[in-house]
Amino acid sequence: MAEKTLRMRVKFWIEVDGENAFGMGSFALLQGVETTGSLAGAAKEIGMSYRTAWGRIRKIEERMGQPVLVKRGGNKSGYQLSAFGARCLASYKAAYAAVHTVAQREFDHRFASLLADQPDKTGDDEAGDEAGQDETTQQAGGQAAADI
Repeated sequence: MAEKTLRMRVKFWIEVDGENAFGMGSFALLQGVETTGSLAGAAKEIGMSYRTAWGRIRKIEERMGQPVLVKRGGNKSGYQLSAFGARCLASYKAAYAAVHTVAQREFDHRFASLLADQPDKTGDDEAGDEAGQDETTQQAGGQAAADI
């Protein structure tokens, strides 16, 4: 029997009044503008049309209430991140790293031996896990780790 590999995946996004304002796609787009100096270059880099990219920027700015891009001089000079856009980029990157670190630690703790050759012979899972309300879930205000 082939060995199976478990892998944890985490996605999160920022909502404003219940609407998605900033997530991994927005992060990739702003990061692309930062590296290429243009919205068209950023869109091309992530396989998005310019029209879709511009719509995404307008959505971010509308929901976050501040511009994330500023024109870089003349009409064909491209864009750069506004101070707010740079803070959004840095904050999302730091938050993603922190969330991923915590999620990885929980994954390793709870799933490390799940596919091991020897099943747990005690038949006793952690009591908190059976109830779905372990210490981590309680600290997160009752939301499951999958909601992170």
